[in-house]
Amino acid sequence: MSTDLDFEAVAEAFYAALFREAPDVERLFRDETNKTVMFVNALESISGLERGDPHFADFMAMLGQRHRDIGITQQHLKAGWTAFNEALDVGGGNLTLPRRQFYRDAFKKLVAAMNYDPDDLH
Repeated sequence: MSTDLDFEAVAEAFYAALFREAPDVERLFRDETNKTVMFVNALESISGLERGDPHFADFMAMLGQRHRDIGITQQHLKAGWTAFNEALDVGGGNLTLPRRQFYRDAFKKLVAAMNYDPDDLH
């Protein structure tokens, strides 16, 4: 399925914005190549899963656990929300509004999987 999302451009824009918004989080992502590959892989996996797919919830739970394990905090997630939305503008300029919302909802599911309140992102 074509999503009109440039995964690598989104990853690059995301980390640039995240490190600008929360410079302290950069220390949690030491391996430059690995972080980009993992982000792209996560986006590709999310892209392939639709709402209601039981694997989507499992994937988001696993992703949430990974982020908890490396020390991502609620404050980092707030910066990540800003960065993710900027990155969608950069790498997803051709996304339909429903597809853009799908990715935004996926980010909120990650936040919920980490036991934080997605409504606190704003």
